[in-house]
Amino acid sequence: MTTKMLFIVLAALFYSADSGTTCCKDGWLPYSGSCYMFYDEHKVDWNEAVTYCRNRNSQLVSIETAHESTFLKSFARKLFKAAPPGKNSSSERNVTAFWLGASDTDIEGLWKWVSTDEEVSYTEWDLLSSKPQPNNDPDNKEDCLALNGAYDFNWHDGLCEERLGYPLCEIRTDDGNSMQVIG
Repeated sequence: MTTKMLFIVLAALFYSADSGTTCCKDGWLPYSGSCYMFYDEHKVDWNEAVTYCRNRNSQLVSIETAHESTFLKSFARKLFKAAPPGKNSSSERNVTAFWLGASDTDIEGLWKWVSTDEEVSYTEWDLLSSKPQPNNDPDNKEDCLALNGAYDFNWHDGLCEERLGYPLCEIRTDDGNSMQVIG
């Protein structure tokens, strides 16, 4: 078991003690009726991230509240990945990104959660970067949503076909189908 995986398992145990009644499988973090898994072994494109989560009976995360966002961003910061030495000014920045479950592929600027086809109502777009997000130019091809570590894990739209991020999966357990802690 790698050090990173051990950290995730220990963090899951820590968070499960403080998450009320949410119980999750090993490697998943419980929070407010959902279980979350941060996968960070290798970067994938958005469609590969969707498939990765579906293969684990989950979906890419749908962030619906400020509290949920704070929880996920806090844990994402703990998985900090510094840029390799020798890279320009970004070497001090976090280059980790996690794919989320929203897209504006159908209509540019109309962001929907793919798991429910509902319009995104809560947002945390990065409005302070040199290119405020989302980039809704008519010829824009950035149609998939990610938490971008280079900008303190605020939301950025990214190119769906590029391997820019890691899957961030969610299983909702507040629908009466509670999960048990295994292991």
